[in-house]
Amino acid sequence: MENDMKDDGIVIENMTDTDLIEFANNKVDGSVPKFKLKHFVGGSLITPFHHLKQLMLELRIRQDSFLHIEWEIKRKELEELVEREKLANATNDIEKKYIEIDLMQIVKDKKRHTESQEGALREKDRILECIREICDGPQGTLPDGTKLMDVFGNKELEEELERQHWVTRLAKQASMEMLAYGKIGTGNMDAIAMMAPKEIDECLKLTSDYVVRVGTGMGLLTEKSINDLKLGYVPPENKEKMEQMGISKEFISEKMLESDVDKNNTLINNKYKDLKDNSDG
Repeated sequence: MENDMKDDGIVIENMTDTDLIEFANNKVDGSVPKFKLKHFVGGSLITPFHHLKQLMLELRIRQDSFLHIEWEIKRKELEELVEREKLANATNDIEKKYIEIDLMQIVKDKKRHTESQEGALREKDRILECIREICDGPQGTLPDGTKLMDVFGNKELEEELERQHWVTRLAKQASMEMLAYGKIGTGNMDAIAMMAPKEIDECLKLTSDYVVRVGTGMGLLTEKSINDLKLGYVPPENKEKMEQMGISKEFISEKMLESDVDKNNTLINNKYKDLKDNSDG
């Protein structure tokens, strides 16, 4: 069974350049994947309501795109009918060739629009899935029991969730700077200072909690990684990913801390000792 499955796979050695071009045109999906839509389009808005709101806006955009492409396809179909009628009635060879070139462009445009429409439809379906997952999951209900879908149109509640969103968003941005540089940048600090004292206090407390917990967690993970390194253990689930990220083979070798590194350390230590002796002399 396993061999049969392998036999059914694509053997690139048997494919011509034309086959590869056709494969790229027909098999490679250029639409936005669900993972990206979920985590980096909607998820970039942090709070559940704004996550849902962004997905709703994305859904509107995809629907508008789908309808616009549908119009483009119908227009191209009409242009094709006109050009084919011209071709049938043409008597001059040069005129025929000119019309045939126009037809080639129209057919190419139709194919491109059709592929774009299919991509927009796939993205629309994925966004709908993401919306339903939020609404049907624990994030779809506020702590007081209000459904997120019921927030739309409730101006007072929308305003409160907007406040919470900006407090959380600025806290996250400030936390990233604290973790990377050890201080909050002037841009984020200025934005935080524009809020009321209550929001400033809430934002900075959230920033501190996040930084302390992530920093402590990273310290524990770093300690574990160092212990794994000393034991000569490379987590198999991370080894391939580190290679994809770009890393020297020596750095992911189980024997990284063995003799070669020890020799290098000895050379470095001796060089440092020589420099120190010379400076003392």
